[in-house]
Amino acid sequence: MNKLMFFLVISLLHIQASGQNYPIRHLDISSGLSNNSVASIYQDQNGYMWFGTFDGLNRYDGNDFKIYRHIHTDPNSIQGNAISCIEGDFENNLWVGTTAGPVVFNAERSSFSPLQYYDTNKKIKPLNVTAYEIIAVHGLHMILVATKEAIVVYKEGEKIGTAIPFNGKLNYIARSISYNAKKQIFYVFITGTGLCQYDIKSKKLTLLNNTITGANCIKLTNEGLWIGSDEGAYLYNDRLNTFSKNYFLEKNSRTRFFSAGKQTLDCH
Repeated sequence: MNKLMFFLVISLLHIQASGQNYPIRHLDISSGLSNNSVASIYQDQNGYMWFGTFDGLNRYDGNDFKIYRHIHTDPNSIQGNAISCIEGDFENNLWVGTTAGPVVFNAERSSFSPLQYYDTNKKIKPLNVTAYEIIAVHGLHMILVATKEAIVVYKEGEKIGTAIPFNGKLNYIARSISYNAKKQIFYVFITGTGLCQYDIKSKKLTLLNNTITGANCIKLTNEGLWIGSDEGAYLYNDRLNTFSKNYFLEKNSRTRFFSAGKQTLDCH
């Protein structure tokens, strides 16, 4: 199922369950959306809906779409057209992950700024690799970006972060992240390695469990930490440091989890 359609279907079910009757619109390229493959959805503080597609970033005001694409001759345009994730900071700037690297969008200037990071030698480098996921923790004034090379930690308001090494190296794929506020840690899934954790206090990234070494997404819900892979979905037991059996009887690829209340809902 198309991810945007899935989102709207889930919204409809939630509204019906609440006993409310709101109009539901189906949005696609005929409505002005740049591409029907939607990877990320975000609503900013002004009420705008943002859709990250395989061909551009879309802002929706309830009536019309405004599309942002990379323009080769414009250094202030977005770095890439394939959008993987969207997050907001405390100043209402958008942090947008693309396959060409993450950027920060300033709405007042209508410009995109690329991000940089300090490597293990304290050298500043451009962050121009795929950003899979971005999570902001406003209470701690920090933003964590999961990329094709490492996780990078930023202080809100700054555009140069610190790359966190794993086993002394930065060359690892941080495929997905999820924040556990109670434990003050980020769960990080590293491709080819397994489930890890980044401890905010110690600033160290360590391995938790290597039973599953390939995953597309992870998400912490009231039920626990879900792992979505090409094989199916698994629930992590942090007390026993074990995974459940596959929740699907047959191979069933999972690439994104959505949650509504206490129920976990997943999208292919």
